[in-house]
Amino acid sequence: MADKRPETLQAKVDRLVTEADELRLRLEEAEQALEAIRTGQAESLIVEGPDGPRIFSLEGADHSYRVLVESMNEGAATLSENATILYCNARFAEMLEAPLERVMGARMDQFLPAHSRRGFSLLVTEANGGESRGELELVGETGQTVPAQISISVIHDDRRRRFCLVAADLRAQKRNEEIVAAERLARSVIEQAAEAIVVCDEEGRIIRANRGATELCGGNLVQASFDEAFRITLEPRPGGEENAGGVAAVALRGAVLRGAPAWIDRAQGHKAFIVVSAAPLTGRAQKIIGCVITMTDISEQKRAEEALNDLNRRLATADRRKDEFLAMLGHELRNPLSPIITATQVMKMRGNRGREIQIIERQLVHLVRLVDDLLDVSRITSGKLELRKHRVALAKIVRRGLEMASPLLEQRAQSLKIEVPDEDLVVEADADRLSQVVANLLTNAAKYSNQGSTIDVTARRSGDLVRLSVVDRGIGIAPQMLEQVFDMFVQQPQALDRSVGGLGLGLTIVRSLVALHGGKVEARSEGPGRGSEFIVELPLAPPGVEVDDRRTRPKQMPTGEKRKILVVDDNEDACESLSELLTDLGYETQVAHDGPTALDAVRSFKADICLLDIGLPVMDGYELARRLRESENLPEDVRIVALTGYGQDSDRHRAADAGFDDHLVKPVSLERLESVVSARQGPPGSG
Repeated sequence: MADKRPETLQAKVDRLVTEADELRLRLEEAEQALEAIRTGQAESLIVEGPDGPRIFSLEGADHSYRVLVESMNEGAATLSENATILYCNARFAEMLEAPLERVMGARMDQFLPAHSRRGFSLLVTEANGGESRGELELVGETGQTVPAQISISVIHDDRRRRFCLVAADLRAQKRNEEIVAAERLARSVIEQAAEAIVVCDEEGRIIRANRGATELCGGNLVQASFDEAFRITLEPRPGGEENAGGVAAVALRGAVLRGAPAWIDRAQGHKAFIVVSAAPLTGRAQKIIGCVITMTDISEQKRAEEALNDLNRRLATADRRKDEFLAMLGHELRNPLSPIITATQVMKMRGNRGREIQIIERQLVHLVRLVDDLLDVSRITSGKLELRKHRVALAKIVRRGLEMASPLLEQRAQSLKIEVPDEDLVVEADADRLSQVVANLLTNAAKYSNQGSTIDVTARRSGDLVRLSVVDRGIGIAPQMLEQVFDMFVQQPQALDRSVGGLGLGLTIVRSLVALHGGKVEARSEGPGRGSEFIVELPLAPPGVEVDDRRTRPKQMPTGEKRKILVVDDNEDACESLSELLTDLGYETQVAHDGPTALDAVRSFKADICLLDIGLPVMDGYELARRLRESENLPEDVRIVALTGYGQDSDRHRAADAGFDDHLVKPVSLERLESVVSARQGPPGSG
């Protein structure tokens, strides 16, 4: 009877150790047998089966086959019907980046990425009717994919089928194809490039050139010397010795050219302007083995630039001529205006204040405004307008603007509603120019509003800004015109009678002058018939104490002293009418119509003030001023004032340099004239 006592723990351990040793021994024997079979060392194989031991011969053709397979550059494997790898050569295992012992016995699916498995199945199915071929990707144990050309054929033995698989590694081929494709792409890009591209060897000989280079040179370039094929002259650069020897020579010395301007001699004496870039090509140890040179033909661009420069020299000559014309126009218009205005002032002073005088005066003011607008817009657009900025209260500017616009407001019986604080709102501005802004806005509102209407003028602080608003109840502005009203010569549509008049420059001048003061102007309207509003925003001046008041009356001469004034003008009407006006104001006058006559006159007429026209015959006003200043016949403190139709800033500077104490532009207002002639003498140009 068997012993049924339970096995002790120690006995169980001993038994398991013995079984493990037996299994290890059998595994080693199996591995040795497989190695012997794989290397052809075993001639036969004995397999224990249910019917007893069977002997399989491994010698003969099978041995030769394995030796041949092991020497192949391609991977080879034998697969069972269920795609188990029964045998493979070392090359196949290398392709899969796995040791032989882990490849043999494994399923083929283990080495196929998901996207290749269906393709592999189709190849196996196709192989049943003969050999099949196709390109698939394999995947190794590291996850690296391997493109391969797969061939599968069927091997039949007595009882079952086997599949013979041959895999050619395509990685090297794919890399070569990529290199070839990249090379073709590079060639295509180079050929299609507009620039001329040339590659030279270390001796400066051309080894590659694109179509652009051939067209630029006009001949076969390969193996030609670059500097002989392309006769390039680089424009001189500071320290230009590095350009010596030609473009290729510069690059082969290791220097780099980037966008260097040059010209190239072409056939029949023609030149092409080009931009050249050149750089060395280096090999091992940074040795220079050649250079690459690119050239861009900029002849058309150069010609266009020259044409543009020529054109600019001509938008400049024409601009200068325009300024000269406008200056002359202003002079020629102001000269006849001056005696007319002076004559009306004399007539008014002598008691003639009839309707005819008022008509003449209003129309003269309008004509003077048109002339001033033309000249102002010329100075602004040419950048020749200079501002003389001071701290000034906005209320004072509004009052001055109202004075300038009052003739038109009175003519149209229009009233103003003004809400501008007298204090607090202080700006850094040219008071005369900013007053002109206000006057132009008021004039614009008056022209486009009905007789007897009201115009609102308000000013408010808005943070660091002041907002000045002029509101009318006139014809309004169409939406599409809101931005255009500030453009030069743009006006609201008018009837054929042009009852509003004007040149369409007033708002252009407003926008420009406001911009010069660091501000902006905006037009608003709810549409035709709904009136309009113009808003000017200006930066407030920083806190300070002094506020400019240039309307302070000048110091007067002692009471009872009758001043002597010499008036020099070749326009007899202007000269005589001004003399009469000054005589009526209580001054003693003497007239002259040219420089030499004036110099003769001061020998007996000891003038305190000399009013000189600039455009005099024989001797111009600048020369006359210098001669009068040097004359022993006049007191040292004689006051010399230019009274001229030339009113640009350059004219004022030139007058100051010539020794004039002040510069009055014709026609001058009676108030301004009195202010100048009654002032005490100061430093030249101080007036």
